Amino acid sequence: MFITGAERRRYLMMHMYMAKGTDELWEYMTHCRPHMQGLQLIFEFPNGHKASCVSHDGSMGGDKGLWEILETTKQEYDGMHLGWLTTPELVTKLVSVRDLEY
Repeated sequence: MFITGAERRRYLMMHMYMAKGTDELWEYMTHCRPHMQGLQLIFEFPNGHKASCVSHDGSMGGDKGLWEILETTKQEYDGMHLGWLTTPELVTKLVSVRDLEY
C-alpha cells in the first residue's frame, strides 16, 4: 500500500501524542516540519542539548515508521546518533537528553 508523506506525518504525530511521557516534552519542541516524505521534530532543552528526530524513507527505520535521533550541544555534534527506534524508545531517549547535565 502506498502511503503519502502527509499520511505518514499524521501517523507519526498520532503515535508521538499517544506515547507515555511526551506531555512533558512538547514545551521543548521548536520545529515540527515535513521532511523528505516524512517528519522532522527538533527539541531544544534548557541544558543546551538539542535533538533532531526524523522518520522518512531515507532515515534508519523510517520506511517502517520508526525514528532516528541525532543529539547535539550548542557547540557541535558530540552526542548519540541512533536509528530504528519505536516511538516509546524515542521518548525515552528524548527524556534522557533533557535530563543531561549542562
